[in-house]
Amino acid sequence: MSCLRLGILATGALCAVVGCVTLCAAAQARVPESPAAAQVRALEYKWADAEKRKDIFALDAFIDNALVFVDYDGNFLSKAAYLTKIRVAQAGVLEIAIESMNVHAFGTTVVVIGIYHEKGMDGGKLYLRRRRFLNTWAFKNGSWVCIAAAAMPLQR
Repeated sequence: MSCLRLGILATGALCAVVGCVTLCAAAQARVPESPAAAQVRALEYKWADAEKRKDIFALDAFIDNALVFVDYDGNFLSKAAYLTKIRVAQAGVLEIAIESMNVHAFGTTVVVIGIYHEKGMDGGKLYLRRRRFLNTWAFKNGSWVCIAAAAMPLQR
């Protein structure tokens, strides 16, 4: 199966999951946040901050070694490839900020869906990119780690 076909399938699956999680969020809008959800929410903010600062050590601490990541361009990345991409390719990032986030705990698994934006300089020009993200976290060996993540561009 080609990488393009895998990317299209992954994007379709992501859209289906996003829809399901969004419906669940609407149904549970009034339920207080669980301790697990609160802990993972804090880790999501730490992730955005660490990515902006290119802090590979901080990212390494809460990303599982078996991470499955579907990047905004449809490419699959391992943990090592993701960390390398952050270290090398994001020299011009000025800001990464989470705009919205819904966090849903299911025992030792937490699913997060949200929107973030990234501002930076590329070739001397200012850019603004917005993306929807979907991250899945698991409680392993006494701490929360991200086991799966995906991001897709949002149209302006």
